[in-house]
Amino acid sequence: MYVDGNKIKVLVEAYGKEKGYPEKSYMAKFCEDFELNYNQWNAYSRGAQVIGTKIVQRLMEIFPDVDLNWLLKENEALEALSMVHEPKETLLKESEKMIMDKLEIIHKEILKLKK
Repeated sequence: MYVDGNKIKVLVEAYGKEKGYPEKSYMAKFCEDFELNYNQWNAYSRGAQVIGTKIVQRLMEIFPDVDLNWLLKENEALEALSMVHEPKETLLKESEKMIMDKLEIIHKEILKLKK
């Protein structure tokens, strides 16, 4: 799937500006905030690496108001940068969810032992 790397740059820049980060650290801070691989996302923004559906899904989680048509179509102008938001608090990272599930199982086992 092709996503113009400049669109990734636009999103990251909008996020960095909204957060008040220094311009030269937009990508680094973006990756740090969302626990993303800097080298991989830098390659996406340069168009050096093809973006898969998982990455598009991740972008939609981070920027829920991004127009998918704009993101996926070539040569579409960006009209507004109002799509930058904090990620939804209800979305847990996969690893956090797995840990919570395991803790719940352990808790249930402990309760069984107490009986």
